[in-house]
Amino acid sequence: MSLTRKKVWFADSILLLVALIWGMNYVAQSIGADYLPAPVFNFFRYTLGTIFIWPVSLYRHKRWERELNKFVSECRKRDLDPEVAIKAYEDADDHWRMRVPPQANWMEWRLAIPGGIIAGICVAIGGLLQQTALETADAGTAGVISGLYVVIVPFLGLFFKDRLHVGNIIGSIIALVGLFLVSFKSGGSFGSGELMLIASAIFFALHIIVISRVNPTCDSLKIAVLQNLVPAIISLLIIFFGHYQIIWEHLLTALPSLLYAGIASTGIAFTLQVIAQDQASPSHAAIIMSLEAVFAVIGGRIFLEERLSLRVYIGIVLMIAAMLISQIAAIRQATGQGKRD
Repeated sequence: MSLTRKKVWFADSILLLVALIWGMNYVAQSIGADYLPAPVFNFFRYTLGTIFIWPVSLYRHKRWERELNKFVSECRKRDLDPEVAIKAYEDADDHWRMRVPPQANWMEWRLAIPGGIIAGICVAIGGLLQQTALETADAGTAGVISGLYVVIVPFLGLFFKDRLHVGNIIGSIIALVGLFLVSFKSGGSFGSGELMLIASAIFFALHIIVISRVNPTCDSLKIAVLQNLVPAIISLLIIFFGHYQIIWEHLLTALPSLLYAGIASTGIAFTLQVIAQDQASPSHAAIIMSLEAVFAVIGGRIFLEERLSLRVYIGIVLMIAAMLISQIAAIRQATGQGKRD
């Protein structure tokens, strides 16, 4: 097996682990919802995520800073202007080429702040709706409905003059049928939990739109710090002005769920995703990450003993199929644009 092939397999394995961690996070959130109000749970979750990711971001910042200083020093030895050398880096002779960030300004926080704050607001609202919904909705159902953001993103993209692929339309129709089977109660109406999950999926889709339009020279880990810090602050404000009480006995009971949601799901999984997507192909990443919904259903069945009807299982299969169709359509569209360019 070639080295490149090994790297791809390694990246795919990491992404599969990320999908597993995120899928099982719905179990942790569901357990946490039994003991803590949504703003309280989210405050501790996103605070833990910030505490974990911030040092990782600082470490990468320092590493890039060392590499950049080394590069600048080498340029000066050769009587080259460092700024010109960085721009012409790809044309440099291989025998003196050194590893350097694609853009020196990746290290500047000011570039990450606007997009990070807006992304954080989307995460805060989507996360609050999702966590509140888990007080009544099943973890497996929540994982699948929340995953519909991949179907919603292309339609929101129309407002930014993005093109809609036929696969997106097919995927949305299949998703609606699946959503009907999963969410409609015997009385023929949506439950409040399902409605909140649909709303959360819309905000998570907006989050994807924001991230896709952030300055490409921004460091993804700096964005990650902000999109955890902002929801933590917003959750704290809701706790304060909403007069929520923190019952320490309940907090201790929910501590394992908080640690999983904050450190494993928010911190470790995101860091692994950033590492893996440097090597994984977009098509592999899209399909593997869609398995998050599958793991949510499996986790709900194993750990929470959630019993779903055949109708719901059929709906779940249809919705996961819709996610895959939408993801593949987006990849083909991006590939087609790349060839034209």
